[in-house]
Amino acid sequence: MTNSVGVANHELTTTASVNWRCSLASVLAALALLLVGWQSMGLFGGSAPSLLSPISFILGAIAVLSVPGAPIAFGLIFVVWSSQLLRGRARVPKRTLFLWVATLILSTAWFCVGWEVGREFQGNKYLAMCALASCGFALAVGCALLINLRRPSFLLSLGAHFLLFAWIATYAFPWIGES
Repeated sequence: MTNSVGVANHELTTTASVNWRCSLASVLAALALLLVGWQSMGLFGGSAPSLLSPISFILGAIAVLSVPGAPIAFGLIFVVWSSQLLRGRARVPKRTLFLWVATLILSTAWFCVGWEVGREFQGNKYLAMCALASCGFALAVGCALLINLRRPSFLLSLGAHFLLFAWIATYAFPWIGES
């Protein structure tokens, strides 16, 4: 009986250790997302919108709603959305697949509708590079999600969620038009 209790305690300790590490990794990803958001808004210097600071429409909308520190609010949305990662779950929820598809469709529409205005205010190079970066993010997230569906992995799920939210915070909906 002592052995079975000892084994059970070891398994519980191991599970708690894994969950602690997963929670830490998730929080670090959220903090990294804050940096991505701040850079996207041009808060580290330089002009915005620019290729390195595309001012995501999503972050701009959060800022306009008088939410102080829009990237902080966005980081909190990431933590709430990805709460399964705090518990160490490797499977990607269906809502994340839906968010990826919705972002892909809306981002494509964003570029199609805003292309002419963007050419006038930001220029062809800005638009082409933002569109290329957006396609790269979409492809990377899609591949990570597909692989995770076949072989669930915590780190792959965390990476897919981080890339999805980084894409939304940067190149999915870059500022197009008069600045």
